[in-house]
Amino acid sequence: MEQGDAVRWFYRCPECGAEYEIEATRYLCDACAAKQRPEQPLEGVLECAWEGDFGGGPDDIPLPVAREFLPPIPVGNTPMWEPHRLREKTGFPRLFLKDDTCEPTGSFKDRASYLVAGFAKQRGIKEIALASTGNAASSMSGVGAAAGLKITVFLPKKAPLAKRVQVLQYGAELREVDGTYDVAFDQSLAYSKATGVLSRNTAYNPLTIEGKKTVSFEMVRDLAKVAGSGKAYLAPDHVFVPVGDGVIIAGVYKGFEDLVRLGRITAVPTIWACQAEGSSAIARALESGGFGA
Repeated sequence: MEQGDAVRWFYRCPECGAEYEIEATRYLCDACAAKQRPEQPLEGVLECAWEGDFGGGPDDIPLPVAREFLPPIPVGNTPMWEPHRLREKTGFPRLFLKDDTCEPTGSFKDRASYLVAGFAKQRGIKEIALASTGNAASSMSGVGAAAGLKITVFLPKKAPLAKRVQVLQYGAELREVDGTYDVAFDQSLAYSKATGVLSRNTAYNPLTIEGKKTVSFEMVRDLAKVAGSGKAYLAPDHVFVPVGDGVIIAGVYKGFEDLVRLGRITAVPTIWACQAEGSSAIARALESGGFGA
């Protein structure tokens, strides 16, 4: 994850192209956030961007946090394996699985929490706050504990008991919220703004997407090995990603985009968004022509 001094990191708005310095209190583009409409996806969400000569090694990943500030916990480098019975059942003989259930808290979200925690340590921030319905809460609580940070979680009272237990086991402060995730989200933002602590809210803090892009770098390296290609990197033809709010798939795409830019692969693979029928807001929006349509 090392990079040369010639790399400049900044935030960029993918909607209007505005650029901002990376600051602990900066999450949204001012101009685009002002266009926010009720019951619609968040406007003005920024992305991490870099320019210059990335001087890392062949397996290094460009990230806006120096390695020495990242928590002392083994996040990432999860196994890729060949599911033979699933291949037979689905008819895909070259199907591979990237297994992020092996992350420290059992969740892909550890990749985002890891980078957010490192950013907090690098900037001297002592506390991180977030809203969650479960996985992000336990992830940030566990990774934050390893980093020695205070974690404050706003969790709907209807969240699974197991997630509340995990948050408390990791030593985080739990604030139970009457209402939905949206209510918890609003309360966590109000708390972050009032206290100056760092927000780790998914699809709000740009670092959450940046942390999740690391899986794409691992995929092209791992696939080259398990497929016996004899190459250093091998891009998959198709990637199937479970999707809730879209942050994971955004990170996966961004990782492949960086890999193309670095010359490690030639093109971004076809990426498929997969949603459960009972939680398919994005699929319904695509079918109906928009959120709330």
